[in-house]
Amino acid sequence: MILNECILTQNNAALLQRLFDAQHAKNTPFSMLLKAKLENAQICSESDLPANIVTLDSRVTYSVNDVFTDTRILSAHRSNDIVGLSLSITNLRGLALIGLKEGDYYHLTEAGQETDLLRVKKVRFQPEAHRQFLKDSVAENAPSKRRASMKLVHSANSQHDFMTRAVRPIVETPGYT
Repeated sequence: MILNECILTQNNAALLQRLFDAQHAKNTPFSMLLKAKLENAQICSESDLPANIVTLDSRVTYSVNDVFTDTRILSAHRSNDIVGLSLSITNLRGLALIGLKEGDYYHLTEAGQETDLLRVKKVRFQPEAHRQFLKDSVAENAPSKRRASMKLVHSANSQHDFMTRAVRPIVETPGYT
């Protein structure tokens, strides 16, 4: 049961569609959730995506039944590499979180009974927002945007003064003039 809108990037939606196609019309809670996500999703370009939406590779803090709170990175594949760091979207909880925004919640159900209430507390990192930040930073610091400036390092009264200072030895060495 989706209580709030689901916003997906084009890449996230394509990945969910591939996962759904691989289910071969199974009637499992996972395939039903996939179908609901895809049917109710609003597809958004990466540049227009709000920074508070959970996407693939986002670091998100969420709660389960408003009791247990955890921070995980949403990943596309099952990851046994670093236990406790990631949450795969091949897991019901990971799939439920993708596309939700901060404050949104989702009731996981199994066999017609609600089992867990997942609530998105905070999107701590979103790769799409970070890429947009980097693009904006590069654009702001482009040579055409920078103000031309010169800094006066030395003031010479005449070219003769400059030349005599330039050839004057720094340290007087005996035998050299």
